[in-house]
Amino acid sequence: TTLTDQLKEEYTVNASVLGMLWNRMNELTSPSNALGNARQSAFKTASDGLRLILGTCPTINTAELSQGVNLVGIEDKMRGLIDDMDVVSAKLREIFKK
Repeated sequence: TTLTDQLKEEYTVNASVLGMLWNRMNELTSPSNALGNARQSAFKTASDGLRLILGTCPTINTAELSQGVNLVGIEDKMRGLIDDMDVVSAKLREIFKK
């Protein structure tokens, strides 16, 4: 296989692992901070991976790659991020009252 195929396959496998971790985290009742970090990590990993693959393989089909790593699903999981951050912020204010 070509380097492009290898990169795409490796990235797709990594994205699948992230997806499994994400699903497992959703099954658990995780603190808001952990959930917020998971959202941000999944999004960063997916978008950075896409950026790197597209930067090295300009002829690759962007739509197929994006669909293969479920970027839309990861983006959709970003909903609620600010609410999670607000919960963490309120708890920190409560702990560190002057």
